[in-house]
Amino acid sequence: MNKLSRYRKLRYNQLFESENRELRLNEMGNPLEMLSQYVDFEIFRPTLESALFTGERKSNAGRPPIDCVLMFKVLFLQRYYGLSDHQIEYQIVDRTSFRKFLGIECVDDVPDEKTVWKYRELLTNTGVYDKLFSEFHSFMESKGLQFNEGRIIDASFVIAPRQRNTRDENEQIKQGAGDKLWNDNPHKKLHKDVDARWTKKRDETFYGYKQHTKASRNAIRSYFLMIPRRQKCMIPKALKDCWMKKTKARTCIWTPVMSDKRRL
Repeated sequence: MNKLSRYRKLRYNQLFESENRELRLNEMGNPLEMLSQYVDFEIFRPTLESALFTGERKSNAGRPPIDCVLMFKVLFLQRYYGLSDHQIEYQIVDRTSFRKFLGIECVDDVPDEKTVWKYRELLTNTGVYDKLFSEFHSFMESKGLQFNEGRIIDASFVIAPRQRNTRDENEQIKQGAGDKLWNDNPHKKLHKDVDARWTKKRDETFYGYKQHTKASRNAIRSYFLMIPRRQKCMIPKALKDCWMKKTKARTCIWTPVMSDKRRL
């Protein structure tokens, strides 16, 4: 079936197609192009070579290895775009912006997924992988810049044991005077939760707290435990402004939350 003549015809490759494509990408805002202007990845070469080349090469026979700085930039793209080994190879072949960032002009020079896995394992086993990204973040902070990887924001309910209080006790709790109750019976007070609240979602009733977590690929970045009646508009700013250290976070009501880093 023939197309109607009213449609626009697609053009063939032009003489300056690659230059026009690059100009179009820069006009739309290419973050990798801006990153290349601020960061010289050669500063990571000493750390990379000290970890990868532990001894002298006995012979020049065989194929030379891929440049370690180029491979670190590949791992950088993989980490900050959340790509698998297979996907990072595919995306480098497919995306002009990736190849330009890496300085690759020929697709035959694109490292395959096994090479990506090998370099990541070598850097991880020598303890250099996390060190390199820590140095990268420190360098960016010294320049007043940020380049954040993807984050997952999750909201869920934390169920608390339901309380059997009198109406007068519940009224004092609602007024914020719950800490003054049961002072004459400390054992009973230990089993009372005066911060939890009732809430409802999709015809289901919950008693407890709302938990908001911001996580990256291997660590919790922010953690907040809120009473359900808090307004939702408070959450995004809190998740944006409060950052978790390696083993400690603070909730929105400033209750210390300790976590074991090995379990994350």
